[in-house]
Amino acid sequence: SLETINISSSVTTMGDAPFDGCYALKNIIVSNDNAKFKSIDGNLYDDEGKEFIRYAIGKTATEFSIPDGVTKVAKNAFKGNKNLKELTVCDTYTTAEQESFSYLDGITAITFEGLTAVADDMFYQSKNLENVNFNVSITEIGDSAFMGCESLTSIKIPASVTSIGKYAFMSCV
Repeated sequence: SLETINISSSVTTMGDAPFDGCYALKNIIVSNDNAKFKSIDGNLYDDEGKEFIRYAIGKTATEFSIPDGVTKVAKNAFKGNKNLKELTVCDTYTTAEQESFSYLDGITAITFEGLTAVADDMFYQSKNLENVNFNVSITEIGDSAFMGCESLTSIKIPASVTSIGKYAFMSCV
């Protein structure tokens, strides 16, 4: 039932997947005095805005664009969101974390502008994902990257890809 969380200035570290399973969470507020984290539009970032740590998964928005300047999306950052249908990832995002877009039940399309590699389990069990657009020259698709993406109808693997990991497309029926 948690809808809003206020993070005080004393919080200096966060583990993997903070607020995992908080399906009603719509707003993450960080104290202006916090030296390590900040909130933008109710989502959690590091203090410089370069790492996207957690999307408030209870939001009802169907589209989201990761803002310019973000270079990394944390592990499980979007895990469990059921409302997003389209996601655009800015061209400054280059570092993929494992499971960063896993279990996105509503997502049907995602576009990448700057990613260089698809991490292990990156889209794991995003069952309704249909279209993935790489507007960049990715070099690697990690292990189980699209495993369980049952609705994936097509994906164009760029000529720049030199490695596709084990089980990368397992259960993509």
